[in-house]
Amino acid sequence: MDIRTEIVRMKIKAGFLLRKDCTKQENEQYVNAFRTNEQLPNGVYQYMYDNGQKVDRFYQTERYANVADADVEEYMKYKQFVATQEIVRLLSLVKNYLLFFFIIACIGLFFGLVLWILSIL
Repeated sequence: MDIRTEIVRMKIKAGFLLRKDCTKQENEQYVNAFRTNEQLPNGVYQYMYDNGQKVDRFYQTERYANVADADVEEYMKYKQFVATQEIVRLLSLVKNYLLFFFIIACIGLFFGLVLWILSIL
């Protein structure tokens, strides 16, 4: 999947673009254009599954919200920042759990070693 398609998907999910399915005639026209390696018109994208496999159906995008491009870009950066902060928080949580279990294991080894030494004496 290319970057432009991913950006369009994010804008659709955020509500800045409206996805409108193409008609059967338009789909056939775009399939023929796509197979002959012609460029699709601006604002026309091909549906694809999550695994990247493309489908012979297309959609057009229209601006849904009356928002400036700069505001859309700022919003996208904000969402990316929030997602990054969430990842950092989760990694910190994993680190704390690993540290806790490591300390518990060390305490268990220490007491096991003490009991072993006491059993020898």
